[in-house]
Amino acid sequence: MAEVHRATDTKLARTVAVKVILATHAVKGDFLERFLREARMVASLEHPNILPVYDFGEDDGVPFLVMPYLSGGTLRERLRSGPAPLALASLWITQLADALDAAHAAGVLHRDVKPANVLVGKGDRLFLADFGIAKMLENQSGLTATGVVVGTPIYMAPEQAQGRPATPATDRYALAVVAYEILCGRPPFDGDNALSLMHQHVASPPPPLSTRIGGLPAGLDEVLSRALAKDPAARPPTCRALADAVAALLPAGITPPPSLAGGSGPPGATTSPTILATPEIRPVTAAPGTVPWPPPSAPPPVRLSDARPSLTSEATVLMRSRGKARRAMIAGAAVLAALAGTWWVAARRSAREAAPLASVPAA
Repeated sequence: MAEVHRATDTKLARTVAVKVILATHAVKGDFLERFLREARMVASLEHPNILPVYDFGEDDGVPFLVMPYLSGGTLRERLRSGPAPLALASLWITQLADALDAAHAAGVLHRDVKPANVLVGKGDRLFLADFGIAKMLENQSGLTATGVVVGTPIYMAPEQAQGRPATPATDRYALAVVAYEILCGRPPFDGDNALSLMHQHVASPPPPLSTRIGGLPAGLDEVLSRALAKDPAARPPTCRALADAVAALLPAGITPPPSLAGGSGPPGATTSPTILATPEIRPVTAAPGTVPWPPPSAPPPVRLSDARPSLTSEATVLMRSRGKARRAMIAGAAVLAALAGTWWVAARRSAREAAPLASVPAA
């Protein structure tokens, strides 16, 4: 929905990044008004791990954001080479957790937490970016009618996939997916299409981290399985609670061994093909919520430059109601089954027609 340009701030003589919203989005409905309102809210957040907004506005009706330019790229690019060293992994998870907790305390949801929305600064310091972008796109005129899904299915919480409203627990689930990827180099679920990924988030238990990579403390399986609970109430009460639980298990200065997952693609790939077979269901090591989460450490305070905004908790996934969505999913599965059945019948018919020719003796 946007293009990002490297530019020069001529007044302050610094390099900046300018995100320009594409005209196809900016001209629809009251998008410009909503963009400026959301940009003002995001610009009010001040936290060491939230990418600041230097300026925002519009030029001939085209809205733009001005942000720091960071040459370190994104976390997604960093993870393409494999999992992070354990000490760095713990630091990164804690930084992202503090950023999200600070935003939640200010009444702001992110709703699209993923490595591509995390920038890497000097000293491996992470900056969470693109707050409010999903909400701006979701509210765009006509999207609800078309049933477009807003979000990234690889990191999408089950309630998002089911069309329920987003809450802070939704961001915590996405953080758990990112933490899983930081620790082993790939997210828990892979798939070729959004429907497959969303179904896994709703119905499939995440593969234990120990099945993807060896040499990690055994307790991480339980911590991450609880953080990836289907029930939002069973997840940690804050993002920092998850980060503290991970940090308590990770020894410093150890680099994990290569992935045990096999050669289904590069370690950082997030679009590996899914094997179309009945998945192996592994029981989690403990029922989610049976052990209380430790008291979280207090995150760094967040300062607001204006009044406290309201919580942006409208539904992220733009789908039909849950009943209609379920019927649509069943209908889609029925179509796939019918196509498979048609192929099987055709194959059997071809085999029967070819059989007499094969049985004719040579002259």
